[in-house]
Amino acid sequence: GSVLVIDEAGMIGLHDMADLVKMSHERKYVLKLIGDPEQLQPIDVGAPFRAILQNVGFYKLEQVRRQSCKKECAMTHALSRGDTGLAIDHYVSDDRLLLDNSSNLKTELFKQWESYTDDLNSSLIIAHTNEDVFELNYHARNYLSNMGRLGEGHEFTVKVSDNKQVKEFAANDRIVFLKNDRKVGVKNGSLGQIQSIEEGIVSVLLDNGKTVSFNPRKYNEFDHGYAVTVHKSQGATVDNCLTYVSGKGWD
Repeated sequence: GSVLVIDEAGMIGLHDMADLVKMSHERKYVLKLIGDPEQLQPIDVGAPFRAILQNVGFYKLEQVRRQSCKKECAMTHALSRGDTGLAIDHYVSDDRLLLDNSSNLKTELFKQWESYTDDLNSSLIIAHTNEDVFELNYHARNYLSNMGRLGEGHEFTVKVSDNKQVKEFAANDRIVFLKNDRKVGVKNGSLGQIQSIEEGIVSVLLDNGKTVSFNPRKYNEFDHGYAVTVHKSQGATVDNCLTYVSGKGWD
């Protein structure tokens, strides 16, 4: 008699989807899948969500919620139906797309990002590779530190991409949580801003308005959150999104 709702179902691989469907039959619950087969694809083999849509059918949400401008909504619809050229022409005409094969591209990106830093919660940088995210976060944090926007630094050993790294965090830092934890009250991809670090306890105001506190020695899967990967950005809503598109992974 239960209902299990899974968001971003297009990212579920064949084996996990098979287990979920089997469990729904055995335990007699309704399985509701929500997603877009044209967005991020599964890391695992197969595209079961697409196959289910083709064989079972679906309901489609037509209204765009994350953009209020009618022109922007129209471009989002254009991208969703594969009319990429129309959307790119719009972004180029609106000076929203910068093409540069040199190192100047990141410099130009940061000039734009710096104009949004009066409200750090309002902007997010997205990149494809972990290497780009690391570099972008480093430069963003360095800028804020030089501007005197961060509190006293504290070094923590954090787990990023299955590797342990020593990084500095301070009050006012933007961070992203990398693993679900019910006790802490965060989900993989949750974004927030550090309010304080006192006696080894980090307090964070999440973008959803909730405040959480944790001990980094017990929960250490978090990172700076000025820039995130495309996958980590799923579900985030910001006023200003800057996307760094390098040659790696976008071919």
